[in-house]
Amino acid sequence: MHGIVHKAFKEFVESEIDGIDWDSVADEAGLDPKLYLPVTHYPDNEFTGAATALAELGGRTDASIQQSFGRSLVPSLLDTFKAHIRDDWDAREVILALDSIYEQLDSDDGSTTSATVSTRSDGDEIVLTYRSDHELCTVLRGVVLGIADEYGQTAEIAEPVCLREGDEQCELRVTLD
Repeated sequence: MHGIVHKAFKEFVESEIDGIDWDSVADEAGLDPKLYLPVTHYPDNEFTGAATALAELGGRTDASIQQSFGRSLVPSLLDTFKAHIRDDWDAREVILALDSIYEQLDSDDGSTTSATVSTRSDGDEIVLTYRSDHELCTVLRGVVLGIADEYGQTAEIAEPVCLREGDEQCELRVTLD
């Protein structure tokens, strides 16, 4: 997984979570101390382990932590991948470009994981299809909400199929106001 995710998660813990510090999360997750660099790739399980540890330490669910984190990740993503985003786009166009942004997050160093995101327009809805062994659709949900926030819009998300419910993929159907 791209280092920007790991670095941003550490910053999320340090700035957004009261009463829990990064060292406690890293200890709970069994992570060795390290500096996360945004341009380096790290094992996916370091992120998922840290997210689970934070949920346990904070008495929250993994899904709640992941969605909050995804929402907070958006400014970093928009800044890092601004070359993929036109100045005249609104939230809809940015969400429709998430598949190319995700591809960059997943494969900047030539490695690939089993996760994919695809987007398409279906009338007024944007449909995001997510496939992964890690069931991180709630991070994607948070990213969609964060993009809407950044563009002064509100997103409504329906998820008729979900990996967490035993389906083979997640489908997020997004409408923006």
